[in-house]
Amino acid sequence: MERKRIERRAALGIALGALALFLAGSALPATYFTGNDDVYVGYQYLACGWMGPCNSAAPLWGWYANPLFLTALILMMLRRGFTAAVLAGLGFAIALQSLQLVHGLAPNEGGVVTLDFVGWGPGFFLWLASQGVLFVGGLAFGIWQRRRAQAAASERDGAASTR
Repeated sequence: MERKRIERRAALGIALGALALFLAGSALPATYFTGNDDVYVGYQYLACGWMGPCNSAAPLWGWYANPLFLTALILMMLRRGFTAAVLAGLGFAIALQSLQLVHGLAPNEGGVVTLDFVGWGPGFFLWLASQGVLFVGGLAFGIWQRRRAQAAASERDGAASTR
């Protein structure tokens, strides 16, 4: 019973830590562009990022890490460490594709005007960190789960052989 409670708390701690980073990243500036002091906040990318592949300056697929993140988050809360780690790892790899944004951003569908990239904001790094925390946390949790299960099995085998 104690083992399950510890396992539940560990999984919830990893999931809540990743979610806190994700939400903080959504509330802070993610990128800076030239012209009119253009700052894009994380929630703007969250709302419109699905249109990233249509960017004429450079197609962006990074937003598609978010559904994987959400699925991995749910799996982590259900204590499915390795499965959550696989999905979070895929999400992290897709999220890294956002680094292509340095080519600029087309603010309209005509692609006539492009915003020149100036730099990353804290929101971007927190969003990326949330993906990484869920990946590493899920992997560590899965390894920890497997070792505990092996230790419990060998304990049962040892107790059964002494009878």
